[in-house]
Amino acid sequence: MTKYACEKYTMPRNINRHRKIAFSIVLTLIVLVIIEGLSQWTYQVIHDHHYNPKRLRKLTSQSWILGGEETGVPDFMATLVVHPYFGFGVDAVGKAKEGFGFIQKTTPLDSLKHADKLRVLVLGGSVAAQLMQSDPASQKNRSSFLEHALERAFKQSGVELDLWMFHGALPGFKQPQQVMAYAFLLALGAEFDLVLNLDGFNEMTLAMFDAQEKGLHPVYPRGWEIMLGNRLTSQKLRKIAQLLKVREEQASLIERAQSNWLARPTLVGLFLAQKVVANEQRAQALVAEIEQQKQQGELTLEEGGIPFDYSNEKEVYLYLAKLWRRSATMLFSLAEANKAEYLHFFQPNQYLEGSKRLTEQERDKFYLPDEYFGVFYRAAYPYFRQQMHALFESGAWFVDASMVFRDEEETVYIDACCHFNEYGLRILAEFIAKAIAGRSERLMSIKFDR
Repeated sequence: MTKYACEKYTMPRNINRHRKIAFSIVLTLIVLVIIEGLSQWTYQVIHDHHYNPKRLRKLTSQSWILGGEETGVPDFMATLVVHPYFGFGVDAVGKAKEGFGFIQKTTPLDSLKHADKLRVLVLGGSVAAQLMQSDPASQKNRSSFLEHALERAFKQSGVELDLWMFHGALPGFKQPQQVMAYAFLLALGAEFDLVLNLDGFNEMTLAMFDAQEKGLHPVYPRGWEIMLGNRLTSQKLRKIAQLLKVREEQASLIERAQSNWLARPTLVGLFLAQKVVANEQRAQALVAEIEQQKQQGELTLEEGGIPFDYSNEKEVYLYLAKLWRRSATMLFSLAEANKAEYLHFFQPNQYLEGSKRLTEQERDKFYLPDEYFGVFYRAAYPYFRQQMHALFESGAWFVDASMVFRDEEETVYIDACCHFNEYGLRILAEFIAKAIAGRSERLMSIKFDR
């Protein structure tokens, strides 16, 4: 045996080093896999879903991180602005501002240019506003449902009276807003020969539907606490600024996590998620503070927080009915003092039993007698009925239109509130127009004896 054969075999150093590196890599990968697995399991337990940078957004409120609506203003108030005299009006720009917040958006002083016509002011809520919408069946400059019906009624009665109409109705209007609107127009110098007021439903239901829960006095306009409560005070500005700062930090953090490969490991995700959750908690705390400020105690005087006892429903409905009757009486007196005729219509509604044979569509979709409007309307009607008698006895020109659809077999309603389709609007407009045409002689004497 040679000495070379007896020498111990030794592995080349470079091969030994490579094996160590490979072993270290494998061991590292195993450790990373274990860490990733444990991290994913921990993340799953904490957040109830697997980690992915794109899913960090699930840990935050979409409404504030994505710039959602934070004012709490409902859709029906989106175009309304505070009005100093009749509560709210429609926002406008440029020349349309001459309308002073009315839907017509032309100056009411145009009434002075039409002294040779029967100048009609239409007041009321959304149903009155519907009657002032363009009637597709009209051949003359797309006149409104009411104007179209009046023209036909005058023609059939042989009355030669041209019309000029001012749209003074606004969705959500309820007394005493109509009184305030008419008084405001008179103060401006506008002149009218006939003041037509179509109301009843809003006065009967909106206080119980909206104002009661919010602590808003029923005499205040609908949504008043929202219109004034969302104004930017210095305190609210500070809270909003803090909220926006948190939102900016949150959005930036999530955006960086989604674009940076270093954020892909779940272990990193645990720390990122912790930061996201912390930001979310800060944001929600700020939102809670803002909400608490809204709900703490009662509304301010400015917001309509005048004490009013809603606990006794009978007394509430009696109060609403008398408020409605007093407002109508004031409109009558204002019109009489300004040599105008006042015509008051009580609007029809599906919740008055026997007022219409509802179609299958109306019963299925537009009739909810045991919910909200249905409950409030039926409870209020007896009290308003009593005040109708008082209006009749006062000498005011009052017409109860409750039964205008009593024999109608077609669908006229389009919602579970109070609004009508085109067919229903034409029937109602014709009913009103015939009542007006029936007193055309008095209208002409008022008009030409000014």
